[in-house]
Amino acid sequence: VSTTAVVVVALDNSCSSDADCGLWSVCSGVNMCEKQSKSCPNQCSQQGSCVYYDDATGNVLDDCKQGDISCYNACSCFGDYSGSDCSVTTEELLVRQNMRTELLSYLGDLTQNENPTSDSIEAWTNSLSSITQNPDEVSSDAIDGVTSIARTILDNANGASGVKVKSSGLAGVVDSLGVVSKKDSSSGSGSGNGRRYNRRLSGANTDTDTALSNTLNTMLKSYSSVVVSEMVPGQTAVSKVKANFRLSSQIISVSDLDSNSDSDSMQVNTPISYVESVNRVEPMRMVLPRSSDTNLEGLEVTTITMTAGMYNNSGFSSDPLFISLNQSPCGSGSDTCNMTFVLQNKAPVDVENRDATPLLSFNTTCEVGVEVHESHVCSDNTVVVGYCDGISAGIVTSFCPTNHSVSVCNSIVDGGDGSVTGPSSGC
Repeated sequence: VSTTAVVVVALDNSCSSDADCGLWSVCSGVNMCEKQSKSCPNQCSQQGSCVYYDDATGNVLDDCKQGDISCYNACSCFGDYSGSDCSVTTEELLVRQNMRTELLSYLGDLTQNENPTSDSIEAWTNSLSSITQNPDEVSSDAIDGVTSIARTILDNANGASGVKVKSSGLAGVVDSLGVVSKKDSSSGSGSGNGRRYNRRLSGANTDTDTALSNTLNTMLKSYSSVVVSEMVPGQTAVSKVKANFRLSSQIISVSDLDSNSDSDSMQVNTPISYVESVNRVEPMRMVLPRSSDTNLEGLEVTTITMTAGMYNNSGFSSDPLFISLNQSPCGSGSDTCNMTFVLQNKAPVDVENRDATPLLSFNTTCEVGVEVHESHVCSDNTVVVGYCDGISAGIVTSFCPTNHSVSVCNSIVDGGDGSVTGPSSGC
């Protein structure tokens, strides 16, 4: 069952300057606010064309507006030019990649031979981040070297060397993992095909097409262990948002799980990007039961999401979500423990049964120069908000949520060996 709140905005788009327009919009020659198309890096150096793609299907599109998360842009390089902005030839890029590979080799030797201390581990992290800062110059052959160094750093940070390292000193490792997992925006071969593809690691389970999920997931959990070790119950979740994965760690306090709370459950959300929040994208979430076990200590919760595109599996209709808990949220005395997971579909799905209840809506009048937040309570006690940014005049119509049922196929990925169970019966 999916619950969706819809907001429809009808605004006056007339303008006299860009200041009269909203986010990602400019005032056109006919005095109307228009969203600009996404632009490719460095205008593809005038040595390629900017191509737009549907993020779910990879199909070529005619346009892709700024702020639209359903599509992306990439340079399609001409002739022998390559790179994300078509600024170098394939030969030049190969020279740079070879140099980065040599630097990684030197760093790998250093991590194996130098005595691990907090200072040396942080130095390794900074060096790894520096070497991998340009995704174009990290070749596919160098990826295993990056992950090997990252694994050595995280193993030492988690106590293998008996050295304590702060998570802030390991941020560069996550940055490097973000680079090697990032979808390329260029063909890298001068073929002119700018469609993104997923880099894969030798540790991937090819039998189940899990791509680099095992390696990446293991190291992200290792990093989160360092983060959680520094946290206290009730502290705001520590999150990392990268192009191909999201990570969040927190310790839920016993008081948050107190059975005397007004609600019999609590919710843990996955992090989302700023652009997603502007587009009102709902985060994935996990609903945990509240426990009456007074002996329950802080509940450590880590969530990791990776884009479905990292798997060579067309059956994934949502981004996979990995959950790590240090104990059952139901407490030791409970025979059953029910948790609810809400994932977001990557593309529209056919609706089989929609609630026939008439839509309830509320109108909010917007005026230029006046920022407005109006809260409205629906019949099911859901609160919808009418928001005016003060930039444009018009009417914002907020609709109460409706329930509809859809066909769903479920798969479970075992956290240990990456094997996929499913789809479930009836799919």
